Amino acid sequence: MNRGLLYAIFSVLLTMVFVGSLKSIPGPPYGGDLYFHNGIAEAIFHGTSVFRDPTNYEGYAFYPWLYHSIVALFGHVAGGVMPVTVYVMPVFILLLSMITVYFLVGELTTESVAMLAPLLPLALHFPDPHPHTLMLMVFISLFYFALVRYLKAPSTRNGIFLGISWALAGLTHVLGTFGIGAVILSNVAWDVGRNRELSAIKRWITPFLVAIPLLLLYWGPLLFVYHARTPNPYQSLVWAHYTIVSFTADMVTFFVSYSWRGMLSLLALAGLYVVVKTRPYPAFRIVVSSLLGMYAAGIVFILLGNPLIAKKLSLYFFTLDVILVSLGITYLISKFPQRKSLAVVTAILLVFSGATVVEFASSLWVQIGFHEFPFESLQAWLLENTDVNDVILSNYEASFMLFSISGRKTVLFRRTHASPFVDYDKRSADIMVALLGNNSTKALQILEKYHVKYIYVDKTTSSDPLWVPVSYKDYLEGNGVPCHVEWVRYDPADPSSVKIEACVAQFNISRLTPYLRETFKKGNSVLFRICYPDECGES
Repeated sequence: MNRGLLYAIFSVLLTMVFVGSLKSIPGPPYGGDLYFHNGIAEAIFHGTSVFRDPTNYEGYAFYPWLYHSIVALFGHVAGGVMPVTVYVMPVFILLLSMITVYFLVGELTTESVAMLAPLLPLALHFPDPHPHTLMLMVFISLFYFALVRYLKAPSTRNGIFLGISWALAGLTHVLGTFGIGAVILSNVAWDVGRNRELSAIKRWITPFLVAIPLLLLYWGPLLFVYHARTPNPYQSLVWAHYTIVSFTADMVTFFVSYSWRGMLSLLALAGLYVVVKTRPYPAFRIVVSSLLGMYAAGIVFILLGNPLIAKKLSLYFFTLDVILVSLGITYLISKFPQRKSLAVVTAILLVFSGATVVEFASSLWVQIGFHEFPFESLQAWLLENTDVNDVILSNYEASFMLFSISGRKTVLFRRTHASPFVDYDKRSADIMVALLGNNSTKALQILEKYHVKYIYVDKTTSSDPLWVPVSYKDYLEGNGVPCHVEWVRYDPADPSSVKIEACVAQFNISRLTPYLRETFKKGNSVLFRICYPDECGES
């Protein structure tokens, strides 16, 4: 049997053993990224258009939707979304990654090194069910494979392939648009500088003509309807402490792996030596143009007040590491007996693949997945008794959880995961007035304005207060809501997050009790149906 196939089987079986031991999504239902993306897939699975905001009754999609569409598609085969998230996507991502990495390494090195390529993905990164993982392990590798082909032979066919790879990455994650765009622009500048004439731009027209219309499937509404205005500016508030100095340090040490991955860093360092010393084409150009393009883009984003984008450019390090490690292996077998060298490297990659799984499994968040799903009854009730467009009102963390397990619409949301194009400060102020204000008629009008059909409370209700910037003080107090001022973290999961001076209030539904009908209860999880006066008569 082909050695590469054996290595691929090993990696897949190792991953399957791990995911097979899971009982739920490996992360927290309140605030966990993997749950959030499960929620988007749930919304699409149950009928929300990929072009619409999955979390809100109205609006356009604020997160690229290709990953979630794949999960939803598999969900129709598996009979549900969550099993696909837990058991299918890690293996699916790993399989695609091994294929793309194999072809990329094959273009840059020898067949003997390419045979080791199926071991590289798992040795470097665990394929967790997340859009950025699909992008970094599959579509960025696919892009670099397409870029190698295009640099070697800039034909129309290869240009179309390059454009499609860019679009696939961009429809999976926003960094697929920005990062690849930076790399391509860097290559355009490379050609213009080398040829000293603008006509060198011509050969890059085809990838742009292919990619831009496809990318506009996602970006179009955000640019031409929302005009890129972000009243919930999490892209500037999350990682606001990330500076140009920090970004520069990350870029300079992109090939450095810490702890037990130090051996891979040595192979990557050997590959970097090859790139600098011998300047192999097109590896030298790819590595240099990527670093220059991404560094320039990162600096621009930080200066524009979007440090999160700069920080996330590190998603490209996986494929750059693949390139350098494969070149390092090539250098190693050129200096030492090939058979022994390959045997040593193979053993290292096999061990590191296992270590990757162990490291991932040891995370406190991931270990949550070894326990039974805590909201099975609530999820079953929601999926059976509500429509995907029914709106549930709750506090920020509970709203996140409800959406994540059902794809149902919400009014409020954890701001760091919410649509940047929706004004959650205004929404929070309105809900504070509806819950705590002195006018029940206005309260019901606000709830109807946001199409609220259900209200949910649970253990997070008392520990997760509502808040708005103090600029809303007059609005609140004018409607009978006192403004208790506190400094709150914008990102509750980040101790170094930006703090905002805010009016804070508890999520208290007692004033709405006459209009509430209990529909579900288990433990401290209670779901109420709102009975508006025109539905049930005056209370």
